[in-house]
Amino acid sequence: YHTMLVGKAGNGIEDVAPRRKDVERLAQGFDHYDVIWKRPVKFQGQFYGYSMWTRDEVLRKGYRPQDHSTYVVGKRLASHIRKAPDDQPVFAIASLNSGHDPNTPFRWHEDAQDCARVGAYKAPSYNENDVSDKPAYIRDLPRLKRSSFDLRSRCEEFMGVEATLRRIRGALRETGRLRNTLFVFTADNGYLMGDHRMPGVGDKWWPHSIPIPLYVLWPEALGNARRVVREPVSTVDLPVTICALAGCRLEDADGLDITPLLRGEADELEREYLYLELLRPRDPMPPWYGLMTTRAFDEEVLFQYVEYRSGERELYNLTRDPYRLHN
Repeated sequence: YHTMLVGKAGNGIEDVAPRRKDVERLAQGFDHYDVIWKRPVKFQGQFYGYSMWTRDEVLRKGYRPQDHSTYVVGKRLASHIRKAPDDQPVFAIASLNSGHDPNTPFRWHEDAQDCARVGAYKAPSYNENDVSDKPAYIRDLPRLKRSSFDLRSRCEEFMGVEATLRRIRGALRETGRLRNTLFVFTADNGYLMGDHRMPGVGDKWWPHSIPIPLYVLWPEALGNARRVVREPVSTVDLPVTICALAGCRLEDADGLDITPLLRGEADELEREYLYLELLRPRDPMPPWYGLMTTRAFDEEVLFQYVEYRSGERELYNLTRDPYRLHN
């Protein structure tokens, strides 16, 4: 396999100047890497004013429109795909910073008409009025002053993601790989947009932000028909699944191969719950652990249970109460 890692660095080297050996350790096993390092200056979302470490050099990016990191990631990855040996399959990770505050669209997508009709976010859990059944760290939150959570700037930013995907798909098409490429779209954490009065800064640590997107496209094996799989899975399943499809096997791994779900050969996996945890304190939230049940536990109802180090507990019927309004 010809392997590529392009985009945002993992936690641990973002806030200090990395050494070459730090980057090499992060990108171990990849034929090519283009790792973005955020300068320790005023937070700007890693979109401009960053350094990109490659095998051969360190690229310094400024504040020109073409320096936007999402644009650069797509351009670099497409170039690697075009240069990959024809007789080798390709494995690539594109790690984008899109979705992080502050929302920063490509400058040519600002005020895009396609995003004009995108409404603001105001789910039933937004700025929740009655939080008496919630843990103390939520009960202590004040009501939010804004009436909804604006989504237009996020739409404009994700138009850049769409443009980047078109660029990558173009490179795959030119090299004859497109139809037999497995695309996996996901995220490293969920996010809250004013739900339960949570302000939207640092909310990825909270148990209410557990859900993340997972979209899979593989025309050669799965066709192009749209299908929804309702079995909850986890990011720990992705290495096992990708490894199985690539012809290898991970011993003693926590995850399960979700290929039967993708192929429509099964509606559920043989496990009753997914384990959840955040064992480091995050002010004002105490450490917590819990689980989310699956269809193997109950075909009709999914539950989420959380227990905090403070002794407080939450239990939600996610089937009837997906917004976690009634503990």
